[in-house]
Amino acid sequence: MQNNHKLNITIFGTGYVGLVSGACFAEIGHNVTCCDTDYQKISQLQNSIMPIFEDGLEEIVRNNQSLNRLHFTTLDNLDLSVCDLAVIAVGTPNDPQGRTNLSYVNSVVDYLRNHSNQNMTVMVKSTVPLGTCEAIYNRLNREDSQRKIDVISNPEFLREGSAVKDFLNPERIVLGYRHGESKQLLEKLYSQLQHKTRIIYTDCSTSELTKYASNAFLAAKVAFINEMAAICENIGADIKTVSEAMGLDSRIGSKFLNPGPGFGGSCFPKDVQALTSLTSELNVSNALISAIETSNNNWKKAVAKRVVCMMKEGHYKKVAFWGVTYKASTDDVRSSAAIDIINQLLEHNYQISCYDPEGLKKLELIFGDKIRYSGDKYEVASEAELIVVATEWSEFKEVKFKDIKNVTQKVFFDLRNILNLEQIKKEGVTLNRLGYKNIHD
Repeated sequence: MQNNHKLNITIFGTGYVGLVSGACFAEIGHNVTCCDTDYQKISQLQNSIMPIFEDGLEEIVRNNQSLNRLHFTTLDNLDLSVCDLAVIAVGTPNDPQGRTNLSYVNSVVDYLRNHSNQNMTVMVKSTVPLGTCEAIYNRLNREDSQRKIDVISNPEFLREGSAVKDFLNPERIVLGYRHGESKQLLEKLYSQLQHKTRIIYTDCSTSELTKYASNAFLAAKVAFINEMAAICENIGADIKTVSEAMGLDSRIGSKFLNPGPGFGGSCFPKDVQALTSLTSELNVSNALISAIETSNNNWKKAVAKRVVCMMKEGHYKKVAFWGVTYKASTDDVRSSAAIDIINQLLEHNYQISCYDPEGLKKLELIFGDKIRYSGDKYEVASEAELIVVATEWSEFKEVKFKDIKNVTQKVFFDLRNILNLEQIKKEGVTLNRLGYKNIHD
């Protein structure tokens, strides 16, 4: 892709945000160097071995490496002498109190302060609390320094599973800046995308808050529809119709209105916690925001309890999971509802087997030999008495039930309501779904 406004970009961090952003910045024509302290990860990336599963990522990494636009290096081999833009894309985990841990961000800031001798611009893509960019600016621009380093905010809105598509075809780009020179640089940075989307220029604090506000609102929609599913189960209403009718209202929209086992992943839980913590520190009312996490945690516990009760009522010993990632099209198991349910089942000494197209390696890092892993969904289902569909992988929408041994003697618990009902009824399979009153449909 031709880019007449080519920049030399250094990305700090090769996690999810850093790697996808670095590869995509190269794809739109910039020269990009991604650096990390993890020697093994850098070595793998230099050989185009991806540390995460993300549709389309490996292809654009390989392509831009071959075009000499994308490079990977360790921090001790980094050269900042030709850097136009330094991008902070490291992790910002929460501490036990829900406050954002900025230790990785501060490490990068200290590195830039100690190793950069020229004027430059620093972009913060990591999700950070309000005022962080201002604090970084003050930390980098010491009174005894002759250089000038500006700091800008550019939160990412990438969905795992479609991150490359989201970056190259964004719905919006939010950019917080301080000085006119930085805005000019940002215009060069996104010149290849500005015709596709609306770019919102604002101050850094507004940009920082936009990220938290967006994720908290989407998390609220998930928590809300799950509570509606609970009502439907009790009164016999149809949650699918409720969701569809709600979504047709343009003020509400149809996205994030499918009942499930509760939201997870690397963003929603962390960002809701961080926003709750921030509002508490500011002494601002957070009744609605804090209720999002409470609702989600209660729902995940209730779903796990239902699985345990089904095992007890059926006198079952073996349970299989179809899907363990927190959502489809990713290998991410962070805060996955499946993990919460598995932990509950392990307390009762049930035999657990799992199938997932991409998430088993990361699940094994959590549970080791406590559970069994399989690359065949029919095999784990044949050996189990209860099959829990925990992730909405498309392959579960059309299942060959004839390939499951003794299928009519088993119970399916579809936590995503994606199994084909016509097939279910035709095969005489016992099904339980979220948002429906009876176990037999």
